Amino acid sequence: MSRRGFLLNANRIVHNSRAAGARLLKVVCVALCAPWLFALLGGCDGGSSARRVDDALSVRPKALDALYAKVRASGETRVVVYSSTVDTEFEPLWLEFQKDYPELRVVYMMVASSQIMSRVAAERATGNIMGDVLMQTVDTLPELKRGGYLEPFVPPGIQALTPRLRDGEGYYHYALYKLYGLAYNTRLVKEGDLPQRFEELLDPRWRDHFTFVQPLGPVGNTDVALLTLLRDGIAKPEQLGPLRRAGSYSMPEAGISYVAQGRQQLSAWAYLPPLVRQRELGAPVAIKFVPDFSTRVPYGLALARSAPHPEAARLLIAWLFSERGQRALAERSYMQGSMPGAPLPAYISGDEASRLHEPSWPDELLAQMKQSRALLAEVFLKPK
Repeated sequence: MSRRGFLLNANRIVHNSRAAGARLLKVVCVALCAPWLFALLGGCDGGSSARRVDDALSVRPKALDALYAKVRASGETRVVVYSSTVDTEFEPLWLEFQKDYPELRVVYMMVASSQIMSRVAAERATGNIMGDVLMQTVDTLPELKRGGYLEPFVPPGIQALTPRLRDGEGYYHYALYKLYGLAYNTRLVKEGDLPQRFEELLDPRWRDHFTFVQPLGPVGNTDVALLTLLRDGIAKPEQLGPLRRAGSYSMPEAGISYVAQGRQQLSAWAYLPPLVRQRELGAPVAIKFVPDFSTRVPYGLALARSAPHPEAARLLIAWLFSERGQRALAERSYMQGSMPGAPLPAYISGDEASRLHEPSWPDELLAQMKQSRALLAEVFLKPK
């Protein structure tokens, strides 16, 4: 195991006398100290060996030195992140952050968007606040702001980010886009035979041979994709029923696995990171960013109000918007940063990215999601 870092997954029971019973938390701790120098949720050894880092690997952004100085002065040694994304997608990203700041450790916890409001409300009510950084979806961050659960923070250089991707009062900002495309089994489908238009997926050729994530579920990628197609007139409301009857539901990871195993031929609006993991295992699966079956979904983050590690949280947020962080998003987590000039991850070309149907900006997208809920529920929340 590498001396520079490794990931430790652990389950701990957090007791709180004011809470009803115990809550089992899956805490993912990312550490760069040598394995024998740290314990779960404990700091790294105070000796100089815990602070050594290969200078060739550290490219710490100079613009963040002032924030880093505040972290060191505070004595904070970790930052707790609540995100609706599974831990495997961000693990490599946190390791890159810790190459730059080896005194710090990211403690990661998956909290679904449907659960984050009740989670932070319970922490506020009990006084047992644990989360520092909240990474959430477009429909959640405004609600967190309205609930008074966020603290404003404007990262250095954020003025370069388009105003449509940042809250006007500085409470949250969208640091990245998650990318979704058309996944297919390379043994069952030739690239030249892939459907290119939305209506082609409704052809009997593909009936019962493709999967997609259920709209109005815990993952909103299909919602965003369909709303974009409806907005642009590419799909019609009357075609949603045939889509529902022709395909089958799956979660993002499962849909890619079904395609890799040959149980399905296609996965529409499929999430890039799990596909990459399947390819690394040698699975016969590939992805093409066919515009009608692809999208990119904005994903944001914010500083939690009364965060227990506020200085470390500000540093992590600012780092994600830095050139270093935006590059790490592409190279380590296969996501696209939102800052101007952010690189694309592997598997999507500049030409493919330029042809994507762009979703509405976050505020407009949130309004579309609310307005379309009845339509989507009528089609996708009922049995076939």
